[in-house]
This record gives sequence, structure tokens and C-alpha cells, in this order.
Amino acid sequence: MSHFYRVTASNIHDFTQQIHQDHSDPSNSAPDFQTHLPYRFSCFYETPETLKVTLTAFIQELDNTLSIIESVSQNPCCFVYSGQGSQFLNMAQPLYDLHHTRSTLEKLIMLANNQGIDCSNLLYQTCNQYSEHEQVIQSTHYSQVCLVITQYLIGQLWNQAGIIPDYLVGHSIGEFSACIQADHYRIEDGLKIVCARGKAMHKSNIPGNMVACKCSIESIVACQKRFPSIMKHVSVAGINSQKQIVLSCHNTKIDELLNVLRHMNIRTIQLAVNHPFHSTHMKPASDLFEAMCAQQTVPKVISQAPSSQIVINNCTAQPFPPSYGINYWKQHITDTVMFSDSICYAWENGCRTFIEIGAHPIMTKLIKDSLPNDDHKIVYAQSLKKNMPIDFFYQQLCTIDTYYQSVDWSRILAADNMRTST
Repeated sequence: MSHFYRVTASNIHDFTQQIHQDHSDPSNSAPDFQTHLPYRFSCFYETPETLKVTLTAFIQELDNTLSIIESVSQNPCCFVYSGQGSQFLNMAQPLYDLHHTRSTLEKLIMLANNQGIDCSNLLYQTCNQYSEHEQVIQSTHYSQVCLVITQYLIGQLWNQAGIIPDYLVGHSIGEFSACIQADHYRIEDGLKIVCARGKAMHKSNIPGNMVACKCSIESIVACQKRFPSIMKHVSVAGINSQKQIVLSCHNTKIDELLNVLRHMNIRTIQLAVNHPFHSTHMKPASDLFEAMCAQQTVPKVISQAPSSQIVINNCTAQPFPPSYGINYWKQHITDTVMFSDSICYAWENGCRTFIEIGAHPIMTKLIKDSLPNDDHKIVYAQSLKKNMPIDFFYQQLCTIDTYYQSVDWSRILAADNMRTST
């Protein structure tokens, strides 16, 4: 079992002195749980020898690290929620394994089940789980609710550690998770809307394809100008970064689209989806979604209370207006996901810490590709990683504790019943 190391200090001199002292004799180090001091370093380790290796690397980068700590800790933080495509079977297993989140996970699964979506054998291992569940979780009406449940619980973990975002960005379905985190919706109402969205897309059964293009939006504009007869049937589904654009089209047009992209020397990855998400082709689904929501007992219009948490929406890459409703989510189904611009908005408003909220890291590279290469004082962290225990989350907490904001470790370790070094 891992041991926990942490040092804190009120000034640089005491901080560096303690780090060097523990490096000289790591066997006598004990964790410092103070939360009010500005200089901190924390990590988990297996043996005193591995702690010494970690401290050696930290000391070698100490000057740069101190400059990051002094600048980043004064700036806002942004939570970034991944979208559809990041789901996988048993994605919430580390959350189920935590005693203090298990009951909430089971409650959320029951709420989804009440809406006609049974994900009880999809989020963690059960005795009733079979190989076909691998395919079930990839179906839109299941994957979307599974993502929101998992992301909600991950956000709660960060909050319990004392990390509250100033800005939030969600990619496509991840935007619902962001709005729930920011208290635009109660989790019960948010899940009802998400279930309706997924069922509307599934019932509409609009055949289509999506292609991730390794290029800039300017390259896609060039395709539109050169091949207008083909590209008029293609929608820009997402601007994920300065280096990745996602296109959607009806399945009858996919071969022509791929030929155009090859002709323009644009590298592509065809996504494993069966619908042309975030395109005009999805209008029947958006209409059905609106009709289904009209029958639900959910808020039709949200009037936000003043909040320190600002959600940057996909459709405009600007903060949500004070009042919005189901009409926005209807538009959200067909509009382009302005992810890169949303990240830039957060950065332009001072965010220098970006935390990916998801079961596996996929958004961090897109975040990096959206931001200036010469800004070396940005801190990135993830939450969970596929096939890894909750320890991965604690490692990410260490990054945030060191560079951004003090973590309430006594609460976190007590909840997990994790052994600390003495």
C-alpha cells in the first residue's frame, strides 16, 4: 500500500530546506497536513528509495516549479468534461470501490432506471454482466447517461478535496455535467433531460458518420471552397483544437467526403459512431427531444442564481446567459461544438489550471493544442484512467495540491481509509 508524503512551508527558504532535508533522509519524513501555507509538495510512494527518486526530480525542477506555484495559485481553475466516445464498460469502477461514493452511484443508477435506461450492469462489475454489455454502453441512450453519472461523481470527489472550479467547459454531452456541477440543474432533473436526449437520438435512428480531421478550420474552409457540391452535405460538428476538426455527414456521403479529405492531404480518423452528431441532419432528433422534454417534469427555463462558477457553452463559446432553457439544448444537438474557443475563453479570463473530468484522459491534449505554446505556466490534471485504481486520482490531487490549491488530505485519506507514513 502506498505511503503519503507532504511538506508545507510559509516561505521559499523553509520549503526548499525541508525538501532537501527529506531528500537526504527520506526514511524519517512524515506528512504535514496543514492547509493554510502557500508552499506545498505532496506525493505517494512505495519505499523510502522511491520517495528519494521523486524528490530528486522535484529538486532538479525546483526553480521552474516555484515560479509556476507563485503564478498559477493566484489564477482561476477550469473543469473540463469529456463527451461521447470516452465511455467504456465499468468506467465508474474506481468510484464504486470507494465506500463513500458507492451509495450515491447506486442512487443515480436507480434514477436513470426510473427513466427507462438501465445501466446497472454497465458502470461497474456485477455478477449479471455479460460480454454484450461492451456493445450496450456504446449505444447513445446508454452512453450519455453513463457519462453524466460518472462525471457528476468525479466532480463531487474534487469538491470534497476542496477544489471548486471558477469556469467549466463540457464537450457535447459533457456540458450537461458542467451545468449540473454549477447548480444550473439538480442532478435528478439533469438526468431526466439527458435520458430524454439519448432516447430521442436513439429513436430517430438517423444514419451517419463522423470524421476527426488532423487539420485547422482554415483547411476545412479550403475544402468547402474547392468541393462545394460535396461539402454542402457536410457539417462542422466540432472545433476541438487548432489541430483537430470533426465533421459529420449522412452515411450516403461518407465515401465522397473521405475522398475529398485524401485529395487535400488531410489525415483522418473515422469515429466509431452511427449518427451524424452536431449537424443539421440531427434536426428530427432535436424536435423529438423537445417534445419528450415537454412531457417531463423538469425546468423548462433556468434562471441562474449569481454564482462564482461560470459555464462556457458549446454553441457560442461564451458564458450561459442569465436565463436559458430547453430551446438551448435543442439547438445544442445540431450546432457545432466550439470546444477550442471555449477553452481559449477560460484562458483569456485567467484560467491557468485545467482539470479533466472523465473516466479516462482524452481532452487534455485538445486543451493543450488550443492554448499558446509559449505559456509554460499552465497546470493540467486528469481524474481517472482506464484499468487503474483510485490511486490515479490521488496522484492528480498531488499535482493540484502542489501547484494550485491546498487539498484537505486529512479528509480525503480518512474517507478512503488509506494508510499514511509515520
